This record gives sequence, structure tokens and C-alpha cells, in this order.
Amino acid sequence: MPLSTLVKYTNEPVRLCDRCVQEQRHHAASVRRQKDLERARARHRSVIEQEAAEWTRKEQEKNERFLRNLKRLEIHVRNMDEEYPIPNHSRGSLIRTRSVPNLSGESSHAWILFNKHKTHFLRETHDRICSEMMQCARYDNTLVGLDKNKPAADVLEECAICLENMEHGNAILTTACGHNFHWHCLKEIQGSTRSNYEHCPSCRSEMKELKLRKDCEHPRVRIGHRFCRDCGEAVRKEHIKPRTLDPYTSRQSPALTTEPVAPSPSIPPISSYRSGIHGALVQCPQCQIQMRVLPHMFNMRVACPSGHVFLVQVAGSGRNGSTGDVAAQYGAASLFGSGPLPPRSQPPPMYLQPGFPLRPSLPYHQSGV
Repeated sequence: MPLSTLVKYTNEPVRLCDRCVQEQRHHAASVRRQKDLERARARHRSVIEQEAAEWTRKEQEKNERFLRNLKRLEIHVRNMDEEYPIPNHSRGSLIRTRSVPNLSGESSHAWILFNKHKTHFLRETHDRICSEMMQCARYDNTLVGLDKNKPAADVLEECAICLENMEHGNAILTTACGHNFHWHCLKEIQGSTRSNYEHCPSCRSEMKELKLRKDCEHPRVRIGHRFCRDCGEAVRKEHIKPRTLDPYTSRQSPALTTEPVAPSPSIPPISSYRSGIHGALVQCPQCQIQMRVLPHMFNMRVACPSGHVFLVQVAGSGRNGSTGDVAAQYGAASLFGSGPLPPRSQPPPMYLQPGFPLRPSLPYHQSGV
């Protein structure tokens, strides 16, 4: 920084500490980053608006062409009717005789020619109109119809770093503040020399839980996981580790398994779990993997170890607000019915009771088991 800019009113040079200079540089870098992000979003919006305007213009041209063809067809049919009049046969004679009219006359011969020409023309016009309507129906949900089995809120979320949609199955990390990003985007930020690499790109909150490991041993990889939740790398067979027994219980609970569980045809699946002040266990509606989330992530969209993003919604709460039923929902498609949950045959395990501490030996993640 030149000394000419650091002067007092008496034109005497003033020295600033290194900490102040570093804070100013960090602030300027964050401002530049925010401006670059806003410009990128503006460019993205302009491209989308241009594509929408182009699509609207093409649709208008198709509709106008369709109306012109339809009007031309009506005029042609009217001219054909005037040129080749249809012979008038009484309905009573047709019912009484049940036979075709006399074809020996000139009018009958003209009527046969007209039928051949009209049938060919109508078939060709009908095929052309149907093809144009099917092309228009590709972009019209009212004509094609939506898939009822597909979730109503299956909307792809956008990564705030690369501004691209996060497809289902990608390596996605959910931060403690509730934002989802691509693993490779976060790695690029962590490996860069930016001043704000430890802060969330969306809300600028500090990401204390994100600690990338160079030589990761994949300690939390289980059957059904597609990527490691500690480094974001793809999972191989040698990375899969069996689940250890819970030190606070005498046996392994089936609610802690991360293997996909096939629902029984006779017993309806229970996708609601008892939540506590230390978190709750939820189940991914896509791959049926069960995972633990923190209480502050209720009613947020989280990513499972297989890359599926779904909504964790609180179904109910107790009087003191410390307990409640938590259900994993994908969009607006609920995974449990509107009726009450089936009664438990035995009391809930200790790890699901309010006030029970978490296991200290197990690495704790904001959206993992």
C-alpha cells in the first residue's frame, strides 16, 4: 500500500499494523468474490431468459402455422363440397333397402372420385397436424401428463460454487448451516489460497466440521455408500467396513445399520423415528439408508452417503419440545401415512431416549451415522 494514501490531516505518514492490512485484504477479497458470484448469477439468468424467449417465439410460430393449415383445410373442404356435391338420399330409403345407391350415374362417379381425394387429403393433413401437436406436447405437461410415481418436489438444487445442478448420486456434502455443495467444489476452495476458504459460500458461516484428509482411511464407509463422507472419494469394495457393536448396548440395533432395508410386503415400513436433544435417526427414501442428523437440521434438505438430497421434516413434538417424530421426506411425498404410528412392542433403545449422550468413540458428522 503506498504511503501517499496513509497520511493524517497534518500530512504525516502513518504506519498500520499487519493485522489491519490483512483484514482489509480479506474484506476486499470477500467483496470481489460476492461481486463475481452476483455477475455469474446474472449471466445465468440472462441465458435462461433468452432461451425462454426463443422457445416462446418458436411455439408462437408453430401455433400460427397450425392455424393457417387448419384454415386452409377448411377452405379446401368447402371448395370440394361446392365442386362435387354429395347426392341426397333419404334416410328412409337407406334403411328400407339397406343397399348402396345406384353408381351408374355421373353424380355417383364424381362422388367416388371425391371420396378418394378427400380421404387421402384428410389422412395426410391429420398426420401432419398430429406430428406438430406431438412436438408441441413435449414441452406441455398438460398434454403429456406427469408421472404420478415421481415426487412432486423433485427439484434439483443448485451448487452456489459452480452454479450447476446437483444431480442425484453425486458426491454432495451438507454443511452444519444446512447448505449443500459438491465435494469437488469444496476441495478446490480448500486447496486454493483464498482468504475465506473456511467459510460457507452461501451464508459465510464458519465450516468447522469440514476437514479434508489427504490420506483418508474411509472410517465411516458402509454397505450402500457411494462416496466417503470424510474426503468425498468414490467408494470401492475394499473401503467398505463392517459396523461395530454399540458400546452402550449389549447387541447391535437394527436401526443403526446403513445397509438398504427391503420393506416387508405384509408389515408397512416405519420411516419415523423418535428424536431427541442430541439428534435423530432418519431414513433416505431413495436408498433406504439410515443416518443421524443434528436437531438444528430438522426441516432442512440433507444429503445421504449415496448422494440423494431429501427433506428432514418434524412430524410432531412433545410438551417441552425435546422429543418428537422425525420423518424423512423427499419433496412433498410423505413416507408415512396420516394415521398414528403403530405401537411399540418394547421400549425404545437407550440411544434414542432424550438426554442420552452420543458415543464418544464414533466420529460425529452433521448428516452421517
